[in-house]
Amino acid sequence: MNAASGVERVGWRTLGLFVVAFLLVFLAPSLLFSLGAGRLVEWSGGVVTPTLLNTWVGLLVVVGGVALWHGGLTLRDLGVERSKAVVGIGLTALVWGLFTLAQVLVGVLTGDLSLYSGWTGGEATRTLGTVLGYWLGNAPFEELAFRGFLLVQLYLLLDGDRWRSNPLARTGAAIVASSLVFTLLHVPAFLWGGVELWTLGAIFGYSVALALVYVRTENVVLAIGLHALANFPAPVFAVFERAPFGLDWSLVWLVPAAILVLAWPRLRGAGRRPRSGGVGVVEEQ
Repeated sequence: MNAASGVERVGWRTLGLFVVAFLLVFLAPSLLFSLGAGRLVEWSGGVVTPTLLNTWVGLLVVVGGVALWHGGLTLRDLGVERSKAVVGIGLTALVWGLFTLAQVLVGVLTGDLSLYSGWTGGEATRTLGTVLGYWLGNAPFEELAFRGFLLVQLYLLLDGDRWRSNPLARTGAAIVASSLVFTLLHVPAFLWGGVELWTLGAIFGYSVALALVYVRTENVVLAIGLHALANFPAPVFAVFERAPFGLDWSLVWLVPAAILVLAWPRLRGAGRRPRSGGVGVVEEQ
C-alpha cells in the first residue's frame, strides 16, 4: 500500500486512544449545546448544523489531537497533499457534474425538470447546511480519521514476516479491520437514532469501498469527495426525491468509485510505475 510509504508507525496505544477519542466525540453534541451551540444553529437559519459542529470537534480532537499531536504525524502522512487535493477536487466535481447530468436526462424522460424541493421556499438555507455539514464536516473527518490514519496504521502494524511477504493480504486485512472499527464505532449513533442494526452491514461495505478508492488512488481528498456524495450529493432537480426506473440515487457514487478502482493505473498514466512498500496501490502481479 503506497500511502504508507514513509509514514511513521504510531503503535497500539495511540490506536486505543483514537477509539476512545472517537467515542467521546459522539458525546460532544450534548456538551456543545450546553455551551450555547444551539443558538448558533438557530441564528444561522440552518446553515450551521449540529453535524458540522460535531465533526469539526472530531477533526480537532481525533485528527488534530490523536493523529497529529499525540501520534507525531503530519497532514501529509494522512494523505493530504496539494497536488493530489487538486486532482481529488476536480474528480469530485466531475462526478457531481455527471450525477447532475443524469438527473437532467431522467427528468427529460419523465417530463419533470422541476427543482429539488430543498432549494425552494424556505428550505434553501437548511439544504445548504446539510451540504456544508457533510461536505466540510462529516466526510473530511471520517476519511482523514479512518482512511488517512487508521487504515494506514493498521497496515503498518501488520508487520510480521507472513504479512510482509504478502502485501496484497496485508492490504486486505488492513481494509477489513479498519472497516470493522468504522462500523462498530457507528453502533452508538445508530442505537441513539433508533436505526436498525442491519444497516451496519451497508456501512461496512461502504467503508470497504472508500478504503479501496484510497488504496488504489492514494488520494484522500477524492475519498472525501465520494464520501460526501454518498452522504448527500447536493441534488439540483426533483427527480432525486423519487426513484424513477428503479434508480437508487444513493448508490450512484459507487459507479465512478468502481471505475476509479479498476482503471486508476491507466487514468494516471500507464508509464508510471507504482512505488514499492506502501499502502496506496495494491501491488499487481
